[in-house]
Amino acid sequence: MALMAPPRNVLEAFQPYGVWTKLSERLGWVLSAFPGLVLTSWWRSPQFNREVGGADTSQHLLGLAFDVSGSRPNMEGALWYARAIGWEAVFEGDHVHLQAFKAGTLPRSLFRLVGIT
Repeated sequence: MALMAPPRNVLEAFQPYGVWTKLSERLGWVLSAFPGLVLTSWWRSPQFNREVGGADTSQHLLGLAFDVSGSRPNMEGALWYARAIGWEAVFEGDHVHLQAFKAGTLPRSLFRLVGIT
């Protein structure tokens, strides 16, 4: 499956705050530090998120989360590095899940703002 970019309404909701610039910069740091890593997930549609068992307030729905995979040493390094630069990071066995904010901290109204209920 190809990576999906957030739809226009999601992009526009966060654009004034420079979110995409900051996220892409930090993701670039992680991928540069561990060149064997591959970005496997970014934005998810609500339907796809349900299909993969994602939480109903997954930051993937807002384009604020990424999954990367690679060799175990690269994933362990990325886990440590991502946390050091301020991201929430979880080792999921076959990938590392990176997200901008601590789980459960984003208000549901933010999801409704971009059309996700």
